[in-house]
Amino acid sequence: MVGRTLDEVPWSARRELGRARILSAARRQFSEYGYDGATIRGIAAAASVDPALVTRYFTSKELLFREATAMEPGGPAADTAGEDLVESLLAQIGAKLDTEPVEALAMLRSLLTRRSAADQVRKTIALAGKELSGSIDADDPEVRASLIGSISTGVIVGRYILHLEGLREASTEQILELLRPCVRSLVLGAGEPPAGREPAPD
Repeated sequence: MVGRTLDEVPWSARRELGRARILSAARRQFSEYGYDGATIRGIAAAASVDPALVTRYFTSKELLFREATAMEPGGPAADTAGEDLVESLLAQIGAKLDTEPVEALAMLRSLLTRRSAADQVRKTIALAGKELSGSIDADDPEVRASLIGSISTGVIVGRYILHLEGLREASTEQILELLRPCVRSLVLGAGEPPAGREPAPD
């Protein structure tokens, strides 16, 4: 159905198909150009619809942006803990590295220019952190959960928006292996010092 024009679709299905096309195009446009660079006309062209249809369904670019970038925080199951929690968190980061997260990128690319984008990122990370902190059995679980959320966000920004040398070309497996000790330390606590290294004196 996606490859058909709206005129070829029964009237009862046109609205949902049109909305889906517009949202998909909007996510791509916002993720590539940010809020300020994306336009209603450009989104309509990418969705192969009339610009009037975009405003009819979504009223304004701001409301379209909010719907296009809406995300569920997601996270490990509430009963996940210990090493299972470490691996679950790494798997979530890996999924974002393997498949470009267009909803997240649409928000993050607009982070510095749109207060609504900054608020949405903050709320998403905060809600995920609140849920995660209950599964961390170590001192300062809220701080640890916020650090994990910040690391996950930073990796996505560095890879897809800043195109940092090394990070962009690195394989998902390589990145996750380098992150594993850090995530494990945040979830489980500092643990024992590396072999051959004495603990710092009090």
